Amino acid sequence: MPRSWVIQGRQLLAPGFALLLAACGEEPVRVYHVTAGTGEEKSVPSGGTSSPADETMVRWAKPESWKELPPDGTRLGNYTADGGDGSEAAITVIRLGGTAGGTLANVNRWRSQLNLGPTTEEALSPEKVSVSDGQGEFEVFALDGAEAGGILAAQLPVAAEMWFFKMTGSSAAIAAQKENFMMLLQSVEIAHDHSGAHEQEAPPALPEVAAPKLDVPAGWEESQGSSMRLASFRVKGAGGHEADVSVVSLKDDGGGLEANLNLWRTQMQLRDLTEQELKAESLPLNSGLGALTLVHFESADDLLGEGRKAAILGAMGQVGARTWFFKMAGDLDVVAAEKEKFIRFVETAAPK
Repeated sequence: MPRSWVIQGRQLLAPGFALLLAACGEEPVRVYHVTAGTGEEKSVPSGGTSSPADETMVRWAKPESWKELPPDGTRLGNYTADGGDGSEAAITVIRLGGTAGGTLANVNRWRSQLNLGPTTEEALSPEKVSVSDGQGEFEVFALDGAEAGGILAAQLPVAAEMWFFKMTGSSAAIAAQKENFMMLLQSVEIAHDHSGAHEQEAPPALPEVAAPKLDVPAGWEESQGSSMRLASFRVKGAGGHEADVSVVSLKDDGGGLEANLNLWRTQMQLRDLTEQELKAESLPLNSGLGALTLVHFESADDLLGEGRKAAILGAMGQVGARTWFFKMAGDLDVVAAEKEKFIRFVETAAPK
């Protein structure tokens, strides 16, 4: 089976750097070179130049019967497979920063795609599958939504990111391709190149980002957020209700616009939207940092109790070598009241 390598640079890669790989089997190895700073994915045939040092590379073997599609958006692997019932199963590979919201949030997002209700941490019982080189272990979740179809999803922590291998389709298609999917997971290899033996030139380092210049609205109180935040504020509204404002910046594409917007929707217990649906739900917003995308997601249920709905008003976008995230989350009424202030806050943000 042909194998694919995806290179995970933690630094910006100098132009022309690629990984030299030998062909495996009858077909040449393909290299998906994810260029930090642009998110561009290039399919490079076997026989390129050597890779820079200090990279993590993920490799897997595609089952021979699967049809490979071009990488699409955040999808580093993109395949279809015969479901045996006249339908097809879709298989994707993506990566997101950190824990991508956590295991429970990820599982509940997949459940919502099948019209299933949320589950609890205690009810999670993933199957464990080790990668071929023993350097990692997948957690695999099998979900059956009956007429809504099924999902077989696996997550694998690699360095500071979470990788997701996911198959969706009819229940029959999932059952027909489960063995191939598990073989895909078992074929995964993780390689780390720290030697620098083949380094042709030093790749430019990506500097740590400083908090942008912010025009903080009156009434917003600075708060203690997580270490990932560049800025954090508490916004108080009527009746003691609150919203939380955060400013975060991640390297490269930060996992991609579609995946991150759907992660926010999951936090509101809303279903995932397609790329086209997300475009219809968003607006462009010009910030002093660059062009961003503005969205507003409102929970369908009273997530905060006592009949209170929650909402997220957020802006995100990739600017050069980083992706910026501005987010206000909390009580729906507070978010609505502070909407204009938040938009102005994002518009006036600028590099220091």
